[in-house]
Amino acid sequence: MRNPSFSSSPFFAVEEGEKPLADSKMKSVISSLPADRYETYPNLHNVPLTATLYKDGKEIPVDLKDKRLIRLMNFYNNSIYYNQYAYTQGLLTIDYIEKACSEPFRLELTFDTTDRGTQNSYDTNIQAYDTFIIANKEFTLLAHDLPGYEGQEDKYPFKAVGHNPLFAGPGRDYFWLDLFGF
Repeated sequence: MRNPSFSSSPFFAVEEGEKPLADSKMKSVISSLPADRYETYPNLHNVPLTATLYKDGKEIPVDLKDKRLIRLMNFYNNSIYYNQYAYTQGLLTIDYIEKACSEPFRLELTFDTTDRGTQNSYDTNIQAYDTFIIANKEFTLLAHDLPGYEGQEDKYPFKAVGHNPLFAGPGRDYFWLDLFGF
């Protein structure tokens, strides 16, 4: 289920501030991404422990061999590895976390954090995060066992950050779950 290697170049080469890519271009590239094995990027999660889709009021388990999931993880890791993403400058508040965790259309992935890996440039140690909440517009990473800001535990109970592959954000939104066929 794992490919011991990984892609030698970014799937998408974009610059921060560029216009978003058209959905047709996105879907064309996404359809060509590796879907049979999770690529093994250094210091990043690859195969989740669990994957659950929340859609139309239903909780739907997603098979870890699902091509959509494999493509999504390979895309995410590729964008992180090749610095094709934006990230929050600080930790996310409990209000933000609760909103992400209650998004009606979301994909929740859990990971083994036994190997905490090392920190990526300009960011944090991604392997320390045990849960990814992927909504249509954003990726939220949660580390339930790592403290937030000291003395502000009521507002920042644990580490949580946001990632936006391809520098997505206001005015440059991509609908991730739709693009990957969820």
